[in-house]
Amino acid sequence: MTMRQRRVSRRRALQLGATAAGAMAVYQSTPAAADARGGAGRARDQSFDEGWLFLRGDATGAEQPSYDDRAWRVLDLPHDWSIEDLPYATSDDGGATSYSSVLVPKEPDPAWPEAPQVIGPFDTRNSQNGGSTGYTVGGVGWYRKHFGTGEATGELGSHIELRFDGVYQNADVWLNGVHLGFHPHGYTSFAYDLTPYLDPSGTNVLAVRVDNSGKNSRWYSGSGIYRHTWLTVTGPVRIPLWGVHVTTPEVGGRRSVARVETRVANLGERSASAYVRVTVLDARGRAVTTRRAPAQSVEPGETAVASLDLPVQDAALWSMDTPSLYTARTEVLVGGRVVDTVTTTFGFRSLPWNGEVGFLLNGEPVEVMGGNVHHDHGPMGAVALGRSEERRVEILKEAGFNSIRTAHNPPTPELLDACDRLGMLVMDEFFDMWDTGKNPDDYSVHFAEWWEKDCGAQSSATATTPVW
Repeated sequence: MTMRQRRVSRRRALQLGATAAGAMAVYQSTPAAADARGGAGRARDQSFDEGWLFLRGDATGAEQPSYDDRAWRVLDLPHDWSIEDLPYATSDDGGATSYSSVLVPKEPDPAWPEAPQVIGPFDTRNSQNGGSTGYTVGGVGWYRKHFGTGEATGELGSHIELRFDGVYQNADVWLNGVHLGFHPHGYTSFAYDLTPYLDPSGTNVLAVRVDNSGKNSRWYSGSGIYRHTWLTVTGPVRIPLWGVHVTTPEVGGRRSVARVETRVANLGERSASAYVRVTVLDARGRAVTTRRAPAQSVEPGETAVASLDLPVQDAALWSMDTPSLYTARTEVLVGGRVVDTVTTTFGFRSLPWNGEVGFLLNGEPVEVMGGNVHHDHGPMGAVALGRSEERRVEILKEAGFNSIRTAHNPPTPELLDACDRLGMLVMDEFFDMWDTGKNPDDYSVHFAEWWEKDCGAQSSATATTPVW
């Protein structure tokens, strides 16, 4: 199964790399698909994008809460500093930009004007990767955010998790001066448990140092926290990050089956008797089937797994022309009370392919008409917004494409969700640099240590270990 941002397949309904047999695919719950309510009616997933402070350049001691950041710029995420005008120089390009190839050092026409060194965010001399990154400049940037614990929790005993959809790249994260961890991959999501290090009575300071130095890319990468950030607030008994997997092992005209596997973690101090209830809802929000797993005793620090098969009669099958989607609402109950809820969208469809029949979608042959799609959005740089990702899919569909290869990295959850809704197949790539690099500072530097964590779905109850 190909993956959603380094995790095993990332739940996406429409990936071309589903399984060796191609008969079923895996869906995993994502921030975009998560239910807005957890137990006790609290908001489960909350945007953490608003009210950050930013400094371009390095800053000694900026990880400490006492650091004076009053002169830093206020902004909201997502943010890409590489697409912004460079602060150290201005340019009057005259007529230079009338010539589309003026910055490409390949025998320019003598009649062309001399290209200026700096045009907006482009610097022909200080860009370490030159044309490979569109002559933009990376370097180091810092982000800080001040927030009160009450803004996130709402009640005692809450478990607080911070999730980054993507940071380019080499991100170090601190909360109240405690180093939570380091994440090198620029396109995979990662999360940290904030709970043990929050100040319940005062202001908390989160600091992120992003290092986009060196020759690390062969295309425009952007710089900074360029995807969304989220706080997940739950009780101690919870569905961990990417803890719901939906497969469709049986797809037919009369009867289809959704198999929902759910992990239940206990981060509390006492054992809990918990059970999982799953309801499948159709496109109109009507319940079409419900199943409940037997109760399990989950000890502190342990994770239990429940698997349920939910049959659906006369299911509307997903295809590129009719992208019918269902929703699996997964609830965890303790003492008869719902303590956590996650929803996962998915589609019923079969995806067999081999050398004899080619690729079949729901038993029908399909000719794949695909395009390689990078993550950037033109003058927006790497900034990833839901509407810009959706528009990209709309344009490709209108042009006759039925599939996307995410060249060459895991895309945003918003792009994958748009492909689900609009009817687009996806080949979701992990990276194109492995243990052998293509530039001296690319992901190959970290591959041996990080590939397994970046490709696998792992979790931890400790704050200093990332939740992948």
